[in-house]
Amino acid sequence: MADAPPRAKHKELTKKEAQAITDRAFDLERKIKNAAAHFHKGWWELAKNLYEFHEEGSWRAIGYDTLEEFLAQPEVGISRTHFFRMTKMWRDLVVVKKLKPADLSEIEPSKVREVVPAIMRGEVKPDDALDDARGLSYSDVRIKYRPEERAKHGQGVDDQATVLNADDEPISVQCNVCGSWYTPADPGAGDGSE
Repeated sequence: MADAPPRAKHKELTKKEAQAITDRAFDLERKIKNAAAHFHKGWWELAKNLYEFHEEGSWRAIGYDTLEEFLAQPEVGISRTHFFRMTKMWRDLVVVKKLKPADLSEIEPSKVREVVPAIMRGEVKPDDALDDARGLSYSDVRIKYRPEERAKHGQGVDDQATVLNADDEPISVQCNVCGSWYTPADPGAGDGSE
């Protein structure tokens, strides 16, 4: 068996180097959150404009034979499916439910899409659903608002929390040779040869 390649030696960082890494990480986090906020606001603005464009049949007024022809332009490039998802969300929430666009502008659209059916069925107040979309992760929103996800995670309609118990989790160990992780056999279980 060939010897494993030597591992690279770990170099200790100076306090200044460690601080520079931390500062850079916080700076990137701030930039990501700022860009995401602008993205969400722009998405909702686009949904509003597409909704109005569709309602007014504006593609005809500017010389397109079909909506699809307008959407296929390189400068637009929105699929028909995505177009109708966006305009339906705008119609359902702003036109039908009379929500304020400013209340939507900071929320990630894919999370809002998860709560819209429950809002439209009257199962949840719009403000409560939007608070969930604003404050929960995407996977938590899916679990809470999709019955099939709740069932998959063993949750009832009223049980919104998955109980985790660290004592029930298997212990993983890293192999000294290859670096992969594995769960060792329970030493108390025996191998059945006794």
